[in-house]
Amino acid sequence: MTEEINVNNLSLLDLFCMEVKAQVAVMNNSLLALEGKPKPKEELTALMRAAHSIKGAARIVHIDAVVTLAHIMEDCFAAAQAEKIVLTTADVDILLQGVDILSHIADICANNPNEQPLEDTRMRSLVTAIANIQTSPPPPISP
Repeated sequence: MTEEINVNNLSLLDLFCMEVKAQVAVMNNSLLALEGKPKPKEELTALMRAAHSIKGAARIVHIDAVVTLAHIMEDCFAAAQAEKIVLTTADVDILLQGVDILSHIADICANNPNEQPLEDTRMRSLVTAIANIQTSPPPPISP
């Protein structure tokens, strides 16, 4: 039996936490499904949409660190979708770290609604690492 949730009784922060948790599940599954797929179009579309949803939800509740991280992840997925880059296993590992941080921030917000997650050194390093994925050389053209 599924428990129904009355969204009228929830705050925007509660809704944000629910949205992030749902989208993090999509991102985890889609990132893990990327490996071994030569043309993972469906997974990349799901990843881009999930990152976009998280970015929008974070913007509504003014959690800038999440907006920044989700935005750079969305750009990375869009570049892969446009075949400007090919995500390697190492890239997927970096992106999974981003998903872990998003999940952790949602947990912080759910358990401590007055505590805003701050952009720390790990977050900045991760944003830089994801940005570097986008500047990797384009894939070779097959004959």
